[in-house]
Amino acid sequence: MLAGSATAQNAAAPAQQDFGPRLERFTYPWPVQTMTVDVVGQPAEMAFMDLAPARPNGRTAVLLHGKNFCGATWESTARSLTSAGYRVLVPDQIGFCKSSKPRSAQYSFEMLASFTKRLMESRGITRASVVGHSMGGMLAMRFAIMFPQSVDRLVLVNPLGLKDRSEEGLPYTDVDALWAGEKKTSYASIKAYQLENYYHGQWKPAYIPACIHT
Repeated sequence: MLAGSATAQNAAAPAQQDFGPRLERFTYPWPVQTMTVDVVGQPAEMAFMDLAPARPNGRTAVLLHGKNFCGATWESTARSLTSAGYRVLVPDQIGFCKSSKPRSAQYSFEMLASFTKRLMESRGITRASVVGHSMGGMLAMRFAIMFPQSVDRLVLVNPLGLKDRSEEGLPYTDVDALWAGEKKTSYASIKAYQLENYYHGQWKPAYIPACIHT
């Protein structure tokens, strides 16, 4: 009876979708291209979408996603911007979503900002309105510090990094402890975190891609 009960429970549980390590089985709203970059001597691919407006206004926006998100999360924003005449460049940062996830990489904001600058250059973009959300806000700020000549406007959407938490008494956590915590994450724990912190306890199927950023 116990075995039968367990079988019935497993059969009733919804199947977890496997989109692949680079979201190979998840379709983005626009065609995805890649740019090859060098990460500690190894080639890696940076995925991105480059959207052309129907009536160009001569301006470009670069949208930088947060830690628990992908470039595709910007879909509604990108549609609004292209409708207003903006060209829109939407990358998946190295280590996220449809981009490569090299184990040897040192995932610094300097590295991500440098790759974003290279992507802009490869697409012929010299200046842009740089928009960053959450962790992407920290990246946008780092990008503006490193490449001020490439930033037309800096837009921060609920960014991280506006306060120095160490000055408020938050203790430093070493890398080993952070890594140990990351290894404990799962689909269920990420979904529960997002449900509590992003979606006010109301889950919708449309949120599923947000929990598969890595």
